[in-house]
Amino acid sequence: MRVGDTLPAISLRDQAARRIVLGSGEGLTTILSFFYTRCPDRDACSNVSGKFAWIQARLARQEPLRLIEVGIDPEHDTLAALRLYAAAFGVDARRWHLVTGSPAEIAELTRRFALRRGARENGSIAHSELLAVLRPDGSLAKRVEGADFSPADALAAAREASGAPTSPLTLLGLWWRESAGAICGAGRSRLSTGTFLTVLALLCFAFCGVLLRSVTGSRSSRSSG
Repeated sequence: MRVGDTLPAISLRDQAARRIVLGSGEGLTTILSFFYTRCPDRDACSNVSGKFAWIQARLARQEPLRLIEVGIDPEHDTLAALRLYAAAFGVDARRWHLVTGSPAEIAELTRRFALRRGARENGSIAHSELLAVLRPDGSLAKRVEGADFSPADALAAAREASGAPTSPLTLLGLWWRESAGAICGAGRSRLSTGTFLTVLALLCFAFCGVLLRSVTGSRSSRSSG
């Protein structure tokens, strides 16, 4: 597939046994890559999954984006194997899907993306690496060969493809509203430790600013008196 081409609808199953549709009519912007659960190369599959984890941690709750990694070894990428792999990388099943299908379905998908793969003598799989960003209509917005892509660039490309805000101030405002909702009990889940500490630091910074202005104002009053 080249940029602008549209992927026909392909239905696969994720680690939770849910049907996940790739391609036209899916309705969500997708960051897509390929992997297999037995991959021994830390510079390949694990490297890409680590970048997906970085992206997942920065997705706002309401962003219309999802992460999908397609297993290229359907014989061994069973639902049980996908769940174990998901646990190792802290996958949020609401946003990040590890999918598998029949050998024919996986072969068709890898063919469309011109992904090269082949068995090695030791039983592992040699395969090319790529990242793809699919628009909500299933058309290809971005394609990056190799595993050396920047996760920040991938997220920015996906947000642009979805029409989501990309301004840092807008994204900060969205993050703050969600964090404040979680603090007040409006969120469905607790804040992570990192998020809590960040919010606490912001509150401390705001308090220090108010205190500094108060001290400065008091000194000015004394000087004028």
